[in-house]
Amino acid sequence: MDSPSAPKSVAEYKNFLSIARGSLVESEAQMELARRFGYITAEQLQPIADLQAEIGKMLWAMMQKV
Repeated sequence: MDSPSAPKSVAEYKNFLSIARGSLVESEAQMELARRFGYITAEQLQPIADLQAEIGKMLWAMMQKV
């Protein structure tokens, strides 16, 4: 049984992926601001940025398949 929030069409799925990508970009901006304002160091940010890049690649691959 599908969950109530599961996309019901290809168009909904594409929209879901687009929103996810936007959220990723927003999180990248927030982490960069945290670094600039001194809340975290570049060294602390690097593993987060690496994960963000990996997630971005996964989202892009998923978007290309639909």
